[in-house]
Amino acid sequence: MSEGSSHESQKLPGLWRPVPVVAAVLAFVFAAAAFFISPPAEIYNRADALYLSAQVLGLHMPLPEMKESAPWLLFAARMLAVFVWAFAAVAVSAYLFGKDLRRRWTILRGRHTIVCGLQGTGLQLVLVARRSKQHVIAVDERTDTEEGRRAEARGAVVVKARLTGGRWFGRAGGKRASHLVAAAGQDAVNVAIALHAMENGGSRKHASRLKCHVHIADPHLRAFLRHHRVFRSTAGAPRAGIFNFFEDSARLLLLDHPLDWKPINADGDQYVQLILVGFSAMAEAVLVRAAMMAHYANEKKLRVTVIDSDAPSRRQTFLWRYPQFPNAVDPGSDFLQLNPDDPATSDQIANLCDQSEKHIPTVVISRDDDSKGVCTALALAEHLHGKVPIRLHLSIDAGLGRLFEKGEIAATLSRQVTVFGAGGDARAHRWVDPELDTLARNLHREYVRRLPEPERTPDNRSTCRWDILDDDLVDSNRQQADHMSVKLRAIGCEICGNKSDRANLVHEFTGDEIELMAKLEHNRWMAERYLAGWQYAPGPKNLELRTSPHLVPWENVRADIREFDRSAVRIIPEVLKLVNKQIVRVRGAAPHDKIRVTDAGGH
Repeated sequence: MSEGSSHESQKLPGLWRPVPVVAAVLAFVFAAAAFFISPPAEIYNRADALYLSAQVLGLHMPLPEMKESAPWLLFAARMLAVFVWAFAAVAVSAYLFGKDLRRRWTILRGRHTIVCGLQGTGLQLVLVARRSKQHVIAVDERTDTEEGRRAEARGAVVVKARLTGGRWFGRAGGKRASHLVAAAGQDAVNVAIALHAMENGGSRKHASRLKCHVHIADPHLRAFLRHHRVFRSTAGAPRAGIFNFFEDSARLLLLDHPLDWKPINADGDQYVQLILVGFSAMAEAVLVRAAMMAHYANEKKLRVTVIDSDAPSRRQTFLWRYPQFPNAVDPGSDFLQLNPDDPATSDQIANLCDQSEKHIPTVVISRDDDSKGVCTALALAEHLHGKVPIRLHLSIDAGLGRLFEKGEIAATLSRQVTVFGAGGDARAHRWVDPELDTLARNLHREYVRRLPEPERTPDNRSTCRWDILDDDLVDSNRQQADHMSVKLRAIGCEICGNKSDRANLVHEFTGDEIELMAKLEHNRWMAERYLAGWQYAPGPKNLELRTSPHLVPWENVRADIREFDRSAVRIIPEVLKLVNKQIVRVRGAAPHDKIRVTDAGGH
């Protein structure tokens, strides 16, 4: 639902408010006119006529002779009086019981979305779901807050209940819902919500439809829960998966604004540089996501520079969470202890961006204070003169973010400074992004199909059906789907809609293109594994110990494993067709060789 349509729906009740008043006035006027035109014998003066008119409005007809006096006026007056009282009864019932009736009607229809918690992220999720035209029941321990009123104003049903108890699940119609989002302010409460839903949502008729989405803010807790498979999927129970607002916003940022904003050739010596100013939770999410995605045609790793006033402590905490991070980025990456508010720091950042023509820099500003972030962005914009893109994280849409949308500042800076992370885009939340899951599900299906029969055992959790696949493996397939656009840019192609220029459509890849993209997929997979805490170890892969013999350079990978990566690349055109997307070759780009591959994804 758009903002405009939602706003109009809230105006509609106000338009009906004068109707009963007008009807009551007309009923009184019609009755009085009837008595004045043809008064009964019992009426001695006009005051009696007005009094009897009021009795008609009160559904009282005391004198039989009135029925013969101007009958059509009296009939109209009596019908209008009935309408007024019926309208009043409905209005009072709606005021007293309307919220509960809406809740019951929403549950009866089923396939609604339940959002637990309205503070912070919860309200944003409600607004996103309403924009996506979903029916929403929001549950919170307090409903008389500004967040509760905003949720109701956007059409959500707000239910007051203790999130740590058990009654909220039944009152929100958990067994008939399609999505349940645990977005309370505390991670522990969100975990309890999800576990309760998984334990009590096992209805034969509806359990397969319910998907639980658990917001976990702490990165270490997210890794712990995924490693120990706390929300493991089983047949017949609701499925639960972990999400994080910062991770999803970082994903969207890098999809819409890639770090490789200049072409990178396979034989080129450019490298991509990410400069992070401030190391907030959002900045950490951007860094991790960039390390997973930044794998380009020339195979040069991402170079990262983090600038923060407390850089040593931030670096120590970050490496404690991601001990294998150095293996995923360029050795020249570093954390610099500098004050972002110091003018000299802006000069140093400008020098980093100008030090070489061989690098492709992007500056991401994410500070704990939005006003300081805006000041840093404006200062850097003056130093960089539009040569380097600046991505600015703001925690809310309103206020400071509007500086970059309207007015003189927007006219001069909108092309250089991009605001992100306020949560207004539905694509930032994967639980309302079916396109991503369609791509990921088909990549997983192709992986299982190509596995040797002896490896497709119940003990191998990586071969489970998509609907019961563990959350970390689901996320791995999603990351592979997101990386399609990076691989295609490496061979001079891009993803477009169905109405693209058919002269430049690509239905199959050349041999060199398949080999290059397969190598990039292997590098992406290694970075993903390193950041998930995996290490190299000879012998068979161990999911529990997180060791794999395949965490080696492409040249040392076994031939059968290489073929898995080639297969994942060949099916890209076929998989994209499932979401009405096609591949086009950018004008001026040429295929990497003349050998056509005829078995590419069945084409």
